[in-house]
Amino acid sequence: MINATGSLGGLVGSYAVGWLKDVTGSFTAGLIGMASMLCLANVLTVVLSLMVKQKA
Repeated sequence: MINATGSLGGLVGSYAVGWLKDVTGSFTAGLIGMASMLCLANVLTVVLSLMVKQKA
């Protein structure tokens, strides 16, 4: 499951960066999009770990 999610993220992320570069003409938007997804993943990880600790 983890490997499948990583592979899917690699595929979708590449297309997203390319699409954003085509739309804006710069890689900046693609990099900002990838950075925002990284920040979202970090927030979700912290929230889920806190939820699991509360149940234990």
